[in-house]
Amino acid sequence: MGAYLSEPGGQMIDQTSSTNYWPQQMQGEMAFLEPQDTSGRATLQSAGFTALLVALTTGVGLAWGKGWGAVAGLTVGAGFANAYRAQKWMNDPDPSRRHEAIVSATVTVGEAVVAGYAIYKASKARKGS
Repeated sequence: MGAYLSEPGGQMIDQTSSTNYWPQQMQGEMAFLEPQDTSGRATLQSAGFTALLVALTTGVGLAWGKGWGAVAGLTVGAGFANAYRAQKWMNDPDPSRRHEAIVSATVTVGEAVVAGYAIYKASKARKGS
Protein backbone atom coordinates (compact mmCIF):
# COMPACT_ATOMS: atom_id res chain seq x y z
CA MET A 1 0.00 0.00 0.00
CA GLY A 2 1.23 3.46 -0.83
CA ALA A 3 0.65 6.73 0.97
CA TYR A 4 -0.35 9.73 -1.09
CA LEU A 5 -0.42 13.46 -0.44
CA SER A 6 -2.22 16.07 -2.44
CA GLU A 7 -0.34 19.32 -3.04
CA PRO A 8 -2.25 22.63 -3.04
CA GLY A 9 -2.49 22.49 -6.86
CA GLY A 10 -4.16 19.08 -6.69
CA GLN A 11 -1.18 17.09 -8.01
CA MET A 12 -0.84 13.72 -6.29
CA ILE A 13 2.53 12.71 -4.89
CA ASP A 14 3.46 9.04 -4.53
CA GLN A 15 5.24 8.65 -1.17
CA THR A 16 6.45 5.17 -2.12
CA SER A 17 8.28 6.30 -5.25
CA SER A 18 12.07 6.31 -4.99
CA THR A 19 12.28 9.60 -6.91
CA ASN A 20 9.99 11.42 -4.45
CA TYR A 21 11.20 9.91 -1.19
CA TRP A 22 10.89 13.12 0.90
CA PRO A 23 8.72 15.40 -1.23
CA GLN A 24 6.56 16.97 1.46
CA GLN A 25 5.85 16.53 5.14
CA MET A 26 2.44 15.29 6.14
CA GLN A 27 0.76 17.90 8.31
CA GLY A 28 -2.33 18.17 10.42
CA GLU A 29 -3.77 21.11 12.28
CA MET A 30 -4.96 20.99 15.84
CA ALA A 31 -7.90 23.40 15.91
CA PHE A 32 -7.77 23.85 19.69
CA LEU A 33 -4.12 24.90 19.45
CA GLU A 34 -3.98 26.76 16.14
CA PRO A 35 -6.78 29.23 15.54
CA GLN A 36 -7.12 30.07 11.84
CA ASP A 37 -7.67 33.81 12.24
CA THR A 38 -6.86 36.82 14.38
CA SER A 39 -10.38 37.36 15.70
CA GLY A 40 -11.16 38.00 19.34
CA ARG A 41 -12.29 34.41 19.91
CA ALA A 42 -9.12 33.01 18.33
CA THR A 43 -7.01 35.36 20.43
CA LEU A 44 -8.76 34.22 23.60
CA GLN A 45 -8.21 30.57 22.65
CA SER A 46 -4.52 31.18 22.00
CA ALA A 47 -4.18 33.12 25.25
CA GLY A 48 -5.68 30.23 27.21
CA PHE A 49 -3.16 27.78 25.82
CA THR A 50 -0.33 30.24 26.47
CA ALA A 51 -1.50 30.74 30.07
CA LEU A 52 -1.37 26.99 30.68
CA LEU A 53 2.09 26.70 29.14
CA VAL A 54 3.45 29.67 31.10
CA ALA A 55 1.95 28.37 34.37
CA LEU A 56 3.67 25.03 33.82
CA THR A 57 7.08 26.50 32.93
CA THR A 58 6.87 29.02 35.80
CA GLY A 59 6.18 26.20 38.27
CA VAL A 60 9.09 24.16 36.96
CA GLY A 61 11.33 27.24 37.14
CA LEU A 62 10.21 28.00 40.69
CA ALA A 63 11.00 24.44 41.79
CA TRP A 64 14.41 24.61 40.09
CA GLY A 65 15.63 28.04 41.06
CA LYS A 66 13.21 29.80 43.42
CA GLY A 67 12.49 33.44 42.43
CA TRP A 68 14.91 33.79 39.53
CA GLY A 69 13.93 30.34 38.34
CA ALA A 70 10.27 31.41 38.27
CA VAL A 71 11.20 34.47 36.19
CA ALA A 72 13.20 32.22 33.85
CA GLY A 73 10.34 29.74 33.53
CA LEU A 74 7.81 32.47 32.86
CA THR A 75 9.87 34.09 30.12
CA VAL A 76 10.88 30.77 28.55
CA GLY A 77 7.24 29.65 28.36
CA ALA A 78 6.07 32.96 26.96
CA GLY A 79 9.01 32.98 24.54
CA PHE A 80 8.08 29.54 23.18
CA ALA A 81 4.48 30.64 22.65
CA ASN A 82 5.53 33.83 20.85
CA ALA A 83 8.14 32.05 18.74
CA TYR A 84 5.54 29.49 17.66
CA ARG A 85 3.13 32.27 16.74
CA ALA A 86 5.85 34.12 14.84
CA GLN A 87 6.92 31.15 12.70
CA LYS A 88 3.32 30.15 11.99
CA TRP A 89 2.36 33.39 10.21
CA MET A 90 5.68 34.92 9.10
CA ASN A 91 5.16 34.15 5.38
CA ASP A 92 1.38 34.50 5.31
CA PRO A 93 -0.01 36.67 2.50
CA ASP A 94 -2.48 38.33 4.94
CA PRO A 95 -0.88 41.57 6.27
CA SER A 96 -2.60 41.32 9.68
CA ARG A 97 -1.13 37.84 10.23
CA ARG A 98 2.34 38.96 9.12
CA HIS A 99 2.08 41.93 11.50
CA GLU A 100 1.18 39.56 14.34
CA ALA A 101 4.18 37.39 13.42
CA ILE A 102 6.57 40.36 13.45
CA VAL A 103 5.29 41.57 16.82
CA SER A 104 5.59 38.04 18.25
CA ALA A 105 9.14 37.67 16.90
CA THR A 106 10.17 41.02 18.38
CA VAL A 107 8.75 40.14 21.79
CA THR A 108 10.46 36.73 21.61
CA VAL A 109 13.87 38.39 21.29
CA GLY A 110 13.25 40.43 24.44
CA GLU A 111 12.00 37.37 26.30
CA ALA A 112 15.11 35.43 25.28
CA VAL A 113 17.35 38.13 26.78
CA VAL A 114 15.38 38.24 30.04
CA ALA A 115 15.25 34.43 30.24
CA GLY A 116 18.99 34.15 29.68
CA TYR A 117 19.73 36.61 32.48
CA ALA A 118 17.24 34.93 34.83
CA ILE A 119 18.69 31.48 34.12
CA TYR A 120 22.17 32.85 34.82
CA LYS A 121 21.05 34.40 38.12
CA ALA A 122 19.12 31.29 39.17
CA SER A 123 22.06 28.98 38.46
CA LYS A 124 24.39 31.28 40.41
CA ALA A 125 21.96 31.26 43.35
CA ARG A 126 21.74 27.46 43.23
CA LYS A 127 25.55 27.19 43.44
CA GLY A 128 25.57 29.59 46.39
CA SER A 129 27.92 32.15 44.85
